[in-house]
Amino acid sequence: MEEINGLIKILGFAHRARKLCFGMGATLKALDKGKARGVVLALDTSDNTKAKVETAAKTKKVPVFSFGSKNDLGRRFGREVIGVIGVLDNSFAKAIKKFFD
Repeated sequence: MEEINGLIKILGFAHRARKLCFGMGATLKALDKGKARGVVLALDTSDNTKAKVETAAKTKKVPVFSFGSKNDLGRRFGREVIGVIGVLDNSFAKAIKKFFD
């Protein structure tokens, strides 16, 4: 639980710094343009969405992190549901990666 709170705090800082994009379309676009430094997938994201995002991230050598539910992530960022979050800053992506190492 402590790890999840730490991850949410980092994502909150990144959100306030405008270094996140939300949704599969925006994240795939950021990956395509080379702007995404990390991707967060909700654990209950559909297999099709996971496959598309993971393939694009692997092509660009961008790490993918999975945690939380779509409802939980959505609630944290004032939306109904969020399944995919693109991290647009290297420092925030590295901070998130530390929780998974």
